[in-house]
Amino acid sequence: MSSDQTDDLNVHTQFCLVSGEQMPNLLPIFQLGARRVVLFATPQMSHQSELLEKTLRQRLPAIEVVPVNLDDAYDFNAISNTVLDELAKAETIIKTNNSNGEIVLNATGGTKVMVLAAVSIFSANGNRVFYLSEATNELIFLPIVGSNEAQITKAVSKPIRLLDYLAVYDVTVETQKEESPALSDGLFKELILRQQKYERGIASLNALAQAAFIGSKGKKTISTEMDTPPNSDLNKLLSYFEQEKLLKVDGKKITFTSEQARFAVNGGWFEDYTFKVVNSLRSHGVHDPEKNLRIAPQGQLIGKGADYEIDSCFMHNHTIYLVECKTCLMEDTKVTTPILNKLSAISQSLGKKVRSILISYQRVNPNAKARAANENIAVIDGNSICKLKIKLLDILTEKSPAS
Repeated sequence: MSSDQTDDLNVHTQFCLVSGEQMPNLLPIFQLGARRVVLFATPQMSHQSELLEKTLRQRLPAIEVVPVNLDDAYDFNAISNTVLDELAKAETIIKTNNSNGEIVLNATGGTKVMVLAAVSIFSANGNRVFYLSEATNELIFLPIVGSNEAQITKAVSKPIRLLDYLAVYDVTVETQKEESPALSDGLFKELILRQQKYERGIASLNALAQAAFIGSKGKKTISTEMDTPPNSDLNKLLSYFEQEKLLKVDGKKITFTSEQARFAVNGGWFEDYTFKVVNSLRSHGVHDPEKNLRIAPQGQLIGKGADYEIDSCFMHNHTIYLVECKTCLMEDTKVTTPILNKLSAISQSLGKKVRSILISYQRVNPNAKARAANENIAVIDGNSICKLKIKLLDILTEKSPAS
């Protein structure tokens, strides 16, 4: 089968073996455009099957989704008989409705016994079998038994939406309702290009903004006072943010114009800058960027359990990227440990096609960097943020997390 033939492949029914990893089943369905999908799942994978079915029905309303229960993931004969029955039903539906198109098997998921049983039935019946290489994001079509076809590969070109990715892993999402203050490019340029000059001043500014938050609860104004006169760098930072109309300085007193303004000063500006850089990577394949998403794993409701806020996230090459932005001092592991714990916890709930990135205005301590490397968390810190776009591109062109 040539690559041209795969481009013209007409799939009527696609058989899927459900497992804990959802992308190997979801991506080929979107790519091949099956009109009917049969999901084989054991009791242990029934929830994953339900999530797949729900996502498919929402995104592809015209598709027919048929869930099929397998009592035992290791009973070869029972699985073979069930697959054979469903294959006969699919053939009857195509014939009865005068439809056309192939019945294909995605052999990527399931247990090895499930795969062997399903492949044996499809091979004996002369139907096509493929699997997804998660390392290369290619569909690999095996030659039909008895044919002269060559094995060929087809790139998965249709992107997966970020919200679909989260939904199929049972993640509840809430977007930020309030807009952050618009900041000037001049502010970003000054604070980023002169990171080494301002890193300590930014940490002091964070402390003032946090003190204002704590001390102003229940009060009409959000303000705090400096214990000592600010040093020259902090003075400059205060004047920059005053020019942005985020705060006012009166002697030692600092008053923030709103809670949104205080948040922006307390590191929100860095989140905005990072998101701006992420958006600039659309021409490099980045899509569906989102900012300040609150998520709850395992179907929990937002605010009812262990939910998290993600500063930025986006999709690239069928992988979800989670970005955490920090401007606080990162010298102490007491500070970095909760941050890395958060990124690890979120990543573990999102399958193999996920990569976390910690972007820190301050330099990150060596122990935290070593742990991040062991847990596949990329770190961009200190003066490296001056080349943030280049650093992000380097991460995007690394090998897939599943490789």
